[in-house]
Amino acid sequence: MSIFGTRKPMIFIGTVSPFEVFIFEGGFAMQIYTEKNSLIIAPEGDIDHHSAEKIRREADKCLESSGIINIVFDLSKTAFMDSSGIGMIIGRYRKVSILGGKITIRNADDALMRIIGISGLSNIVTIEKRC
Repeated sequence: MSIFGTRKPMIFIGTVSPFEVFIFEGGFAMQIYTEKNSLIIAPEGDIDHHSAEKIRREADKCLESSGIINIVFDLSKTAFMDSSGIGMIIGRYRKVSILGGKITIRNADDALMRIIGISGLSNIVTIEKRC
């Protein structure tokens, strides 16, 4: 089930609080919010070149306006990520590293963990395994 319930695909971009954003477009949904000292990005659906650009744009906007330097990608509702997704995460890694922050990938399934491992991403980010 979508984080938006059973709504039909439509474009909805809204800010609930200064750092809580919901995006639902086509088959892709994403929630961005803060938790403690981190920006949490929870995409729902595949991370390909279309969705990676949406994530990058919203993450950068939130990072620039919030002063937060850590990002957590919660991939619990993501089944696939292509090289665009890997590149987007590496780009955010470069951005937060300069500020002394870190990237964490949380709740990736075995297929995503294989992609993350093969790409070398697991060497530069913190991985939190699925419970």
